Parts: sequence; structure tokens; C-alpha cells
Amino acid sequence: MKALFSLLFFLLLLPCTGQEYNTVIFAEDIRSLQLNKEGQWNANPVIVLNSDETIQISFDQLSHDYKRYAFKLIHCKADWTNSGLNELEYLEGFSLQDIEQYDLSEGTLTDYTHYSLEIPNDELRLKLSGNYVVLIMDRDRQEEILATACFSVTERRISIKAELSKSTDMGYNTAYQQLNFVLNTTANQIERPESDLKILVRQNRRTDNEIFGIQALMTSANEIRYEHLPELIFEGGNEYRRFEISSYKLSGLGVDKIRYEQPYYHAYLMESTQRNLGYTYDKDQNGRFYVRNMDAEDNQQTRADYIWVHFSLKAPEALNKDGIYLQGDFTYASFDEKFRMHYNSQSGCYENSVLLKQGAYNYQYISVNNSAAGSTLPIEGSYWETENEYQIFVYYRPIGADYDALIAYHEFSSQTDL
Repeated sequence: MKALFSLLFFLLLLPCTGQEYNTVIFAEDIRSLQLNKEGQWNANPVIVLNSDETIQISFDQLSHDYKRYAFKLIHCKADWTNSGLNELEYLEGFSLQDIEQYDLSEGTLTDYTHYSLEIPNDELRLKLSGNYVVLIMDRDRQEEILATACFSVTERRISIKAELSKSTDMGYNTAYQQLNFVLNTTANQIERPESDLKILVRQNRRTDNEIFGIQALMTSANEIRYEHLPELIFEGGNEYRRFEISSYKLSGLGVDKIRYEQPYYHAYLMESTQRNLGYTYDKDQNGRFYVRNMDAEDNQQTRADYIWVHFSLKAPEALNKDGIYLQGDFTYASFDEKFRMHYNSQSGCYENSVLLKQGAYNYQYISVNNSAAGSTLPIEGSYWETENEYQIFVYYRPIGADYDALIAYHEFSSQTDL
């Protein structure tokens, strides 16, 4: 759903209210942007309004030169466009703040400075639920947006019960998963759900195949049911592929070899092949990555080095007409050219290399055609058995309200209720 924005466009972004935001890096020297709840690497960036929970955001700048970075916080509508609210309406304190926490890398071949910030903090408190975007910028050149980071703040006005079905309009026990869920509105009556509610559903935090704006199948006094809707049929996909680059000294999971080519170490992954012949279970992390240097005992965020990771996919050249992209949290849900696989006629493989911080990574290969949503079918296959996470956001704007309140959020797994 969300298009890739160019840095040039973002030079004019600050006053714009009609463009969708996403978590993405624009500056070439910014790497390893992470945001999560409470500093937990596997916790999605959603916190409860007026709670003690915090969003933590961090990134690296590839030098030891101090940069005076700052961030600005903007409230967004349900569709992730600027809500147009005055800052005084959605926060207490200062929206524009310097990023004061930074640490230099230690004992790494690649020099970098690790910056971090926390929201809310002593100088900023959030007053409204909904979507928020953090604009990261150079303090002296605020018109240049270096990166954006998106998170949500929820209330608990209603509850959500969700389930997955292997029976869909597209077949039984096939390549698809049918998501069904029910809103219990006993604690907060919704008079006009067809106009006052907006629903957003994501699979494994992906934005390209997200579903927005669906209508309920049935409503009653205390329940709103979203069941058996064609819009809520997702490709099951496959379990994510995995690799680990946590050490120079040995080849980790999924790595064929590691060698030093000045000035970086290079990790060459095992050659990938198409996986559309049948489902095999593997315990993945649904696209996430975790920073780790196994040769360092502490200070992982500043002692993990950067390594060029080389990806190779053995597949027919004919697939290239659609475009094949790497996808995982490290690609920030964008079909950017730097994550596109390119066919090498000599090796018969699609190839690409990405500079990544040491750690453990999930990834998959996505085929992209004229549709905004990518497909796992051509390369990864798609299976109803696959374990996926689903994120359900319920926004509410009754007549007279001037913003989309996030009144419920639910994380649901096809194996266990999260």
C-alpha cells in the first residue's frame, strides 16, 4: 500500500498533510534503524496511552563525527497521513527535541555513532491515542529528513477476538489464510461503525499487503463481526529464511563463508532456491532482526560491527519481469532499489549485497508486479500452515471528532494468541 518516498520529496515534507508515512531510512550514512516497545527487540511499536510504556528508537550514523540530530513528532490519521492537529492538542512539552543520547562504536572496523531516544520522556508527554511519526533530522537543516519512524498509541475501549481459518473462498488447505475477528463494544458503544470505524490489518508488520478500510459483515448491540470477508484473505507465505552474522570467526546459520575484503568483512550466504514444492516448519521470528556480536560480552549496540552480506537466489531469469526484492524488517517494508535482486547470467542467480550490522536476521524473497502488494508465491511458495503474526488496529472518529483515536489493538498469531 505504501509507496517508496525519495529523499528529494521529503525536503518538502514538513508542511505536507496528504502523504503517507512509513518507517524508512533516506540518508545513506544512517543504518540499523530500530524502534520497539520498552527496548524489547521483538515487541511491536505500540504502547498504551497514559501508561508507563515507552517507545525506544535507535540508529547508527557511519562515522565517529558528532552530528547534532533532532526529532520532531507528528500525529497522524488512521491512514498514516498528517492529522493536521496543532501540537498543543496531542502533546505536552516540546515536539522538536535534540537527540542527546549517543555512544561511539568500540573495537569495530566500521566507525559509527549509535543514537537513541525515548518517547514519552521527561520533556514530552502524549495526550492522544492514534498514529505518530518521528521525523529524524539534522538540527541545523531541519528541511532534510534523514529517516522516519512510525509507532502507535492505543486505548483499551473495546476488545478484539481473532482467529485464522484454513477454509477460504480460494480453497481449503491451500495457499491462503482467512482472518476473522470480532469487536466487543460493550464498554464503548459504536453507533455508526460503517462511518465511524476504520480498520487496519497487517501481516508480520508488512505495509505492502496491509488491508485498510474494510466494512463489517454483521453488527449487533455489543459486537461487530469481520468474518468471511474476501478482503481478509492473505497469502500464507512461508516461514522466513534465517541467517546469523554474529561472529567473524565462524560461519553462522545460513552462511557459506566469511572473508575479509578491505575495509569490510563479507558474509556469503548459502545459495537460496525456490521453496514452492511443499511446506516445512521452521521456527522464525516473522521477519525481525536482532543485533548481536557473540564475541563481545556487553554493549552489543556499540560493539557489533558492519558486514557486507551477499544474497544469492537460484531461479529462472523469467522471474525478473516482476522484480524480486528482499523483504524483512531490515528492508523497512519498502521495495527500494537497494533491496532488489539482480539477475547474473553467468551464475544463473539473482544477487544483491547489503551492509548490515552483526546479528541474527530473517528474510524472504518477494515478487512484485504492477500491484502494490508483493507475493511470496513464485519463490517462497505459500501455505496455509505457515505461522504468521497479524496486527489489528481499530480507529474511531465519531461525528464531531477531529482525529482518529486508536481504541483497540490486537496481536494475533496463527499458532498462538499473542
